[in-house]
Amino acid sequence: MNDETALRIFGTKELASLFDEMSTDVKKNIVNTGFRKAGRIIIDKASENLNGVVKDPGKFRKSLGTKPDPAKMEMEVGMRRKGVGWKAHFFEGGTVDRYYKKKSYKIGPVNFKKTLGAPHFTGKIKASHFFENAVESTREEVTGSIFQFIKESFEKLIRKYEGKKKA
Repeated sequence: MNDETALRIFGTKELASLFDEMSTDVKKNIVNTGFRKAGRIIIDKASENLNGVVKDPGKFRKSLGTKPDPAKMEMEVGMRRKGVGWKAHFFEGGTVDRYYKKKSYKIGPVNFKKTLGAPHFTGKIKASHFFENAVESTREEVTGSIFQFIKESFEKLIRKYEGKKKA
């Protein structure tokens, strides 16, 4: 978190001053935790929407994730590029009709090719918009809960340090 970005804590002055005195790494951890928990709401809804769209949704569920950026106070939620995650966009937006040409052969010394038969239809994926629907249906819940999750992360950190002081 750079100096231009600040998280204001409303309540006691002690908590606000405690947050300001924390190191940048600790502030980033607090904000990242809050963003990840909020992003989990979208991911859970998207994985629920995957049922019936994909034969084995478990592989695609594993590819859904969050990428918080505390410096910009932003978070990316979506399909990661690991494993089969890159294929999820086919189910999100669908594909056009796909064909392949049957075998062809050359006729004579000229590069004239003749195709044997019509192109073969190999299928099409219908757009399900599983992720777009998940984002739209949980938008208000996520925006309303981000600050709550950051607050919970901050309180957990305070309890952790209080436990260390007692020991």
